[in-house]
Amino acid sequence: MKKFYTERHGSIKPRIAEVLDDAARSALLTLVCARMDEEWFGLAFPEKCSDGYAYAGTDFGKLKATMTGYGLLWPREPVDHDAPPDDGAIFDLVEFSYEYVAEALYPEFHSYMSHSHYTYDQESGRQKFALDVNRIFERNGMAFELVDGEVIRLAPAVIDDELV
Repeated sequence: MKKFYTERHGSIKPRIAEVLDDAARSALLTLVCARMDEEWFGLAFPEKCSDGYAYAGTDFGKLKATMTGYGLLWPREPVDHDAPPDDGAIFDLVEFSYEYVAEALYPEFHSYMSHSHYTYDQESGRQKFALDVNRIFERNGMAFELVDGEVIRLAPAVIDDELV
C-alpha cells in the first residue's frame, strides 16, 4: 500500500507508544478476523470436502481448539471495552497468526457442495500479514514491529541515535 498524504508530508504520529491503544488493538483483532474470513488459515487447518478435496476453506473448530490449547484469545468474541485483552494476549495472537497464515488463492467454486476449494501461498500470506500489522503499528504511533513472526519493541529514538 502506498503511503498516505500525512506520511509523505511528515505529519504521522511518532512511533513512541509502548502500550496498545483501543484503535490499534481493535485494528489488529479485525485484521486477524478478516484473514480468518478470507480462509487464510485453511492451509494449516483445512476443511475437508466430502468429495475428497483437501482444501475447502478453514476448519474453524480445529483452529479454535488449537488456539484454546495455546491459551490464546479467540478474536471472534466481542471485546469487553471495560477490560480489553492485554497487549501480550494481542501480540501472542498476532505471532500465532503469522505462523499459520497462508494467502488463499484461486478459489474454485464447487457447486455440488456449495463451497470453494483453494490453493495457498504461505510466504506471500506471511509477507502481506506482516505488512498489514506493521502498518497498523506505524499509523497508530506504536513502538512495535512484526519481524520474522515476532513482535519486537523498537528502540527509543534517543537510544537509536546514540548507537549510530
